Amino acid sequence: MLEPYIEYLDSMMKELSSYEKQGLDTSSLRLFIKNLKTFQKLQVVNQNRYSQNLSFDDKLTIIRSFLSDKKAFPLIKM
Repeated sequence: MLEPYIEYLDSMMKELSSYEKQGLDTSSLRLFIKNLKTFQKLQVVNQNRYSQNLSFDDKLTIIRSFLSDKKAFPLIKM
């Protein structure tokens, strides 16, 4: 369901690359796209009821991937 939006945002990032070279800061948009992709993966896992089969380490890896994002959580040290 989110695929068309993600594809659109990815293509938008490609189009904005020339403006990045001129100084446009797209880091917030990149972070949003990354989080949207992660959210989509979690939704797919939840819809497939696969989450019951995830090990504790797999769940910790998912949490760690969110917390390791320095732009979203700049004060957390891993």
